[in-house]
Amino acid sequence: MFVLAGHKFQQFVLAAKLRPNNGKPYCHLGEVCAAEGNFDEALRQFKRSLDVARPYVGAYRSLALTYSDMGKFDLALEHLDKYLELKPPKPGAYKPYVLRATFLERLKRYDEAALELDKALKVQNTDDLKLKKAQYLANAKKPKQAVALLDQVLRLNPQDETAYLDRARYKLQDGDARGALIDCNKALTLMPSASAYRLRAAINEKLGNKQAAVSDKRRSN
Repeated sequence: MFVLAGHKFQQFVLAAKLRPNNGKPYCHLGEVCAAEGNFDEALRQFKRSLDVARPYVGAYRSLALTYSDMGKFDLALEHLDKYLELKPPKPGAYKPYVLRATFLERLKRYDEAALELDKALKVQNTDDLKLKKAQYLANAKKPKQAVALLDQVLRLNPQDETAYLDRARYKLQDGDARGALIDCNKALTLMPSASAYRLRAAINEKLGNKQAAVSDKRRSN
């Protein structure tokens, strides 16, 4: 892998020498550096890619991804927004909205993250995106809305154990422990898992079912 990366790096160095006013080779250099974990050099190359006669707009996206890898999600969002301003998503594209929602989530801006996923859902109406949006709503302390969204998912796919488990969590968050227990039991029927037993243990503790809670804790190990 390192030899391959080194070969690619030399190719892009040569391309940059041949086309010093074209920003794309510098962006490719930055991507190789980022893949090797050399973030400082990656950032330098991405910025160089934008500071030439023919700047490469894609470098803004690469900057966003690199800042994300560095845990600097405010800068990641800033550069992604600049990229999307200069190169708006094509019709049918949804991944840019998902990426932006991810950055907003990491900044704990959950309401905005949920709204961003609405844009993705208009294009790609999948259960995975709905489950993610429900998570954002729950994190925004809106468990009722999260439950309502998963109601929709389960009406169309009543065998989705993940949706039952997530809905159980959000019902518990909303104070509906009995409803949470019903959903957790359904999830365990469909697909037993340690996480489901841990959740049911917490629900049973909330309901005062101490023996059942102890039994579920044992099963979760």
